[in-house]
Amino acid sequence: MASKYVLLMRGINVNGVSMKMKDLKDALIGLGYPDVQTILATGNIILTQDASQAFGELETAEIARALGKEFQYDCHLFLRTRDEIGDIVAAASAVEVPDEFHHYCLFCDHKEVVSELSGLFASAPKAPGERFIPVGREAFWMVPKGSTLGTDFGSKVLGKKAYKSRLTSRNINTVNKIYAACSK
Repeated sequence: MASKYVLLMRGINVNGVSMKMKDLKDALIGLGYPDVQTILATGNIILTQDASQAFGELETAEIARALGKEFQYDCHLFLRTRDEIGDIVAAASAVEVPDEFHHYCLFCDHKEVVSELSGLFASAPKAPGERFIPVGREAFWMVPKGSTLGTDFGSKVLGKKAYKSRLTSRNINTVNKIYAACSK
């Protein structure tokens, strides 16, 4: 039986880091992962592995090193299983978000990061209606469209080097697309 894993890359096709998804897919195939799918152009990778093959943080770190070398960039990957992505999709569907807001999922390397982010959010001035909801080792962040990096929280978290290796963000629409592709 095959298992699906999602690797989320941080900082792809933004801030001068340009990468074609075909090249990324070819690099992963070259690393010995024959069943690779990319979703959108933001570094969302689905790997299908035989269930008898172990896949975890060690393999993720090895892939990050290899991709960093291949593409000459400081590669940070966040590993989730298909079921974990499904849990995020289910939790997100229970949250009402106005149309004029972005709904982000912040994928963190450890649950402690979510606690740290909760503290930052609680102490920061907020845009009207801006919300932060911890969900296990992830968090949802709802922010008015057009003000993602303009909010105090967004400017302290998304663009800062201190969080570069600790989290990545995806719009919930992207997370839904990743889950749909995992479910095929």
